Amino acid sequence: MPLVTKQTAAVSKEVPVVPVIAEPTYKGITVDNSITPRENLLVHIAGSAWIVNYYSQVINANVNTEGQNVTMDPVYQQYTKIHDYEMRVNSPLSYSQDNVTKVSTYTGSATLYPGLKPNRGDMFIADMGDGSAGLFTVISTEKMSYFKDATYKVDYTLVSPVTPDRVADLDNKAVKTVWFKKEQIEQGGTPFLVRDEAESLSRLKSDYKSLIGTYYKEFFNKEFSTLIVPGQSVSVYDHHLVRFCSSLFNSDDAQEIRHTRIFGDELNDNLSVVTPYDAIIKRDKSLLEVANRRMGKL
Repeated sequence: MPLVTKQTAAVSKEVPVVPVIAEPTYKGITVDNSITPRENLLVHIAGSAWIVNYYSQVINANVNTEGQNVTMDPVYQQYTKIHDYEMRVNSPLSYSQDNVTKVSTYTGSATLYPGLKPNRGDMFIADMGDGSAGLFTVISTEKMSYFKDATYKVDYTLVSPVTPDRVADLDNKAVKTVWFKKEQIEQGGTPFLVRDEAESLSRLKSDYKSLIGTYYKEFFNKEFSTLIVPGQSVSVYDHHLVRFCSSLFNSDDAQEIRHTRIFGDELNDNLSVVTPYDAIIKRDKSLLEVANRRMGKL
């Protein structure tokens, strides 16, 4: 009898591996991360301009949106005051009277520029068109676009004629004061500037217009109604410079701009070449590589 009994090794059953079926990755629409510039929205705002002093509520978790309450402590009701804000009126003030209570109401609607997010209860002071100023409150708001920098439509109603007590209460509750500059939107910047910034911008605009006026008075030739190169024995016309100035400046910057003539490109093929002026106007640095940087007598 053998000392050791040989046993047949048990054959382990192979456990089948259950394949993990991964959910296919969802492939949806391609998201464009580009931002729609504010200046593109600006051109679509219709309506008549209405300049107001706007009081935008400072909203936080402990503050509800509501109209001005003169009995409320400034700690619980605060505003950002916006001087000279421009609203675009869609529906002018309309008058109605309740037949039962005989209470009169004035209501209207307007569109606000990108950069200001209105809330129900915001206040503003505006000219009513009859020589008096009225105090209005926003009663509803509507975002007009899905984009982040969108315009808003607001409906508002007249609260009362402006009184010193009402204005003093609003100003006392204003924790920040800014000035509205619409041209900043066109340049991609914030339209709300503090006092020092607003005053600096006003001085720059004044100096800018003065420089343009001086330039045209110095180099504008009344005989040819165009800009002439100075210091020449004969009249010399620089087509590229005149075209550049006409594209860069507005007719309101100087009286002579309205009467400036640009002689046609058909006079000479050299007038249609690319110059550094084109790179500046189009803000395209690559044009400098093909631009003609030197000019001589034709």
